[in-house]
Amino acid sequence: MPGLETFSTPLCAGKAAFQNQTRSAYCCISEAISSAWLSALIRDLSSPDFILKRSFTNDSYWRDLLAFTPDFRTLHALPKIQQFFSVSVAVARPSRFRLLPGVRHRRISPTRTFIQGIVQFHTVIAQCTGVFTLTQSEDSSWKAWSFVTMMDRLYGVVERFGVHTPLCRPAEWNTTMDYTAVVVGAGQCGLSMAARLENLGISTLVLERSGAIGDSWRYRYESLETNTPRAFSTCSQRTANLVLC
Repeated sequence: MPGLETFSTPLCAGKAAFQNQTRSAYCCISEAISSAWLSALIRDLSSPDFILKRSFTNDSYWRDLLAFTPDFRTLHALPKIQQFFSVSVAVARPSRFRLLPGVRHRRISPTRTFIQGIVQFHTVIAQCTGVFTLTQSEDSSWKAWSFVTMMDRLYGVVERFGVHTPLCRPAEWNTTMDYTAVVVGAGQCGLSMAARLENLGISTLVLERSGAIGDSWRYRYESLETNTPRAFSTCSQRTANLVLC
């Protein structure tokens, strides 16, 4: 009908404009909340008593990937987080925090909303990134429900990527060779770590107790050789071994 066609476009345009304005308002509010939280986090991390109650909920999680610890660690509950990270944060001395654009506002239920974003910061040895998820606490303040920190780049280390990147020399068993790092186990984590070290120019020796690289997958997973279970596969063991080599 002509009347409906005449009014449909302005109504749709008005609805879209309202949604864009609402989304923009949420983004501005979320960025303001995230900035306030980041200020509280900086104060907590630099406080002598290392009390994180202004920036973390009691039921919070902090997962660290080499930013503050030499390992992958996940801590749950505020008392455990404070006890574990008090020394490592003091040693790492994080500084130059910066909130990155793209803070997101997510309503996961009628009564609960998350604000998620990314921060960059520096320690004494590396440039790092932190991914935060904020939730509104009982006192209406926004605090971190989860915080994931990870190392991005070591200072003073030039990474070497590319097709023609020269890697460290392979092992020559008839000679004595010195290695800076030794990785025990040629599984997924071991091979990933060795490749990362090689890209950093660190000579690395990988030790594997099995007869061939990939045996940790070959003897563990029934469906390794093909995309179907071994019982339904016509792929011979020889062919499967060639796939892994």
